[in-house]
Formats: sequence, structure tokens, C-alpha cells
Amino acid sequence: MSDRIRELIKDKKFFEIVLWFSNIFEGELTIILSLYEKIIKHTDEIHHKFLLAYNPREPEDIRNESRTLGFLKNELSRYLRDKEIESLLKNFIETRNKIFHKFFETSEDPKITEKEIESRIDTWWRLAYQLNREMGKCFNNYNELLEIETKKKGE
Repeated sequence: MSDRIRELIKDKKFFEIVLWFSNIFEGELTIILSLYEKIIKHTDEIHHKFLLAYNPREPEDIRNESRTLGFLKNELSRYLRDKEIESLLKNFIETRNKIFHKFFETSEDPKITEKEIESRIDTWWRLAYQLNREMGKCFNNYNELLEIETKKKGE
């Protein structure tokens, strides 16, 4: 995907770049949300705390709920307390909404909008990196919990 985005940058296809990043962020957020739900469920089971009566959603389940990127961001904020990710997501969503929901309501020159997109691409790469890093942490935490659970079952 990153090669495709670099190609679009080279070709100055800025509106398409927003679409690609939007899809990337939505995918990463759904995976992270699913992992957090699984981590909470397994942590409760291991420590016999609250034993939450719910089944964590799979990423596909979250995608099937057809949630907006803003909704996914708000849902993520229940688990993740990273101000940088929160700020970068907010910035991206505002730009995305301006382009795809309000573009024809304004008299703004499309070239100005393209320059705005171009000026924010580096921050979107940073957001993609931060989300990917968070996803890696979640995978590691979840795997550790599964290992603990497996050991307890073997005792």
C-alpha cells in the first residue's frame, strides 16, 4: 500500500491519497479495537476479576457494523490514552470530512485543498506508523495472555 501512496504522491493525486489513508486507518483501528477487547476479556478471565459477559468482536465484525472513522476513533479512546494518536486521527478525520462531505458546500479552490492535503501527508504517515506500532503492542500483549492462559490450563 505504501508503494501505491508514494505513486499517487508522485502523480499529485491528492484526493486519492486521502482515500487510501482512510482505508488504512479504518483497517488498523478495527484490528486494534478487536485486540483490545480480546485483551480485556482474557485479562478478566486470567485474574478472575469482572468476567465480562461479552464476546470480543473480530475485525470483520467491527467492519460489518459500518462505523464511521470518527466513531472508531471515539471507541478506541476508551482503551487507548495516546494523545498523539488521538490528535493525528482528529486532524485526518477533519481533513477527510472537509474533502468528502463538505467539498461542494464551499467555494474553496480545489488547488488550495490539494495543497492542504499535500502539507499533511507526512503527519498521516506518522499516524500510520503510530497505529501500526500500537497494533504490534496489542498483538504482543494478547499473545502473552494466551500463553499465560495455556500454562494455567496445563497446571
